This record gives sequence, C-alpha cells and structure tokens, in this order.
Amino acid sequence: MKAAVSRAVAVGLSAILLAASLAGCTRCTTIGKPSVTAAASRSPLSGPSSGDCWASSFSAANGGKEWRGGAPIPCMLPHELFTYAIASVYSTQSSWATAAGDVEESIASDASSHCYQEWSRFLPSIDPGDRLSSYYFLPSKAQWKKGARWVRCDVGVLKTGSLFASPELAELPAKISVLKKQVTATPDLFGDCVLTTDPSGRTGPNDDPRATVADCTGSYQWQYDTSFRVPYDDGTPYPTDSAWSQLEQTFCGADADAAARKWIAYIPTSAQWNSGERWGDCWFYRDAPPST
Repeated sequence: MKAAVSRAVAVGLSAILLAASLAGCTRCTTIGKPSVTAAASRSPLSGPSSGDCWASSFSAANGGKEWRGGAPIPCMLPHELFTYAIASVYSTQSSWATAAGDVEESIASDASSHCYQEWSRFLPSIDPGDRLSSYYFLPSKAQWKKGARWVRCDVGVLKTGSLFASPELAELPAKISVLKKQVTATPDLFGDCVLTTDPSGRTGPNDDPRATVADCTGSYQWQYDTSFRVPYDDGTPYPTDSAWSQLEQTFCGADADAAARKWIAYIPTSAQWNSGERWGDCWFYRDAPPST
C-alpha cells in the first residue's frame, strides 16, 4: 500500500502544477473453500481458513485491524475478498491495539510481512498494490486476550469507475483461479491508473475529487509509477522549494523525461513531515503530454 502524501509539486516537461491534496492509501494462499457450516462451528482461537470468501466494502477491508464484517460466505455468492493465507504473528503483548486504537507497530509489521511472504506463493508474477491489493485482519481483542495470534491475508481488487478518493471493491470471480489467470495473462489490467474530469491533463490524480479508478489497458490519464523515501532523518527541517524540486526531479522527473511523459510528484505536507512522514509518489501521464 502507498504512503499517504498530499502536496502536489511538479509536472515535468517544464509544466508546473500547483495543488495540495491528501492521497490515502494508500494506499500491506492455498485455495479450498470450506462449507458455511464448518466456518460457523470453528473455535474463535482457530480463526478463519484459507479459501474463505467475504462480502466487504473498501473501508472495511482497508482498516487493517480486526474483522467486523460477519462470517465467510460461499464463493459462488457475490464477494469482494478472498483469503489467500492464514499466518501466525508472534507477540506476548496483552493486546494488538495501542492506546489510540491502532495496531501496535511491531505486530502490524509482522502481520504485513507474513502476508507479503504468502502473496509471493499465491501470485508470484505481481506484487500487491495498485488495483490488486493485500489486506490483513487480526483476531478480535477478546480473541487476542484468549491467545489467538493468527493473521488473515486477503486479496481484493479496486473497482474501475469508482471514485479514486473513496474507491469500491470489485466483485471477485467465484473461482479464484480465474483471477490468477487474469493476473498472469494481463498484469496491466491491475495497474494503478486514474481518469480525471479534466481532459487537458493539467489536473493530477489526487487533485480531482471526481477522479475515478481506471483500467490501465483502456482509457486513463495518470498511472502510478513508484513511491520514494526522502533521504532525510527525523528532526530534519522541512525542505525548501528548491530542495524539493531537486528531489522530485531525481526520483520522478528523470525517468519520466526520458520517456517524454508528463509527470507529477506528491510529497508530504509540512505537518505530515513533522509527524515523521518521508514518502512521496510519482505519477506519469499516459503518453505524450496534451498540446497546449
């Protein structure tokens, strides 16, 4: 999942795009569906099973905490999440939650790491992220106190046409093998692309509240290229505009200019910087920039 960034700074090929917005993220396997009866009779400590299917919204999936969306459902029914693995986290803490209700950092890191490792066995041809993402869930706080230490690793796909700022999850096929074949045959179908309401190409993906998730094999304007970590330690003052311009050119502009593509970089705001955020995102325009 990509780090949250919010300051639009630069568009390559001598065009400057000034804006500020908050991008979420963003935005983190064996198969065999158990029966609903078996799922309902499981011990709370044993947790879910690999091969389970779940009805879910994006907001419910993107929380990365305990699952509150009910029991698994038969995979032939409409569903948005598929459990590709169940792993174990190792912790002696009495709760996975911090005082603020977030997942404790070491537990979150352990859960994410296990799900990423399992993903490499589930879909080795593509990394999680973009439209195709991995989501993890932990036991409830009550289950955790009783000793449950499992982590549920799910896959979900963002729905094209849904709002980029608040996306929806697409319905998954009844057989997960269909999704795996699509990923292998057409990986670009699951790239991170956005279509804004501005046909001029001057509005970035995080700067249009009506921008939508787009198909990278079809009609789109902006495509996520990469995230970068700014090489400054905590305590370093917020970079000047000149310093940002150099960083953006290094991490985003060089590759985009070589491909003769317009680009935009999103970097932390001053407030985010002071809270420790050090990640930025690079987005490239589809092809050659539009004529002015």
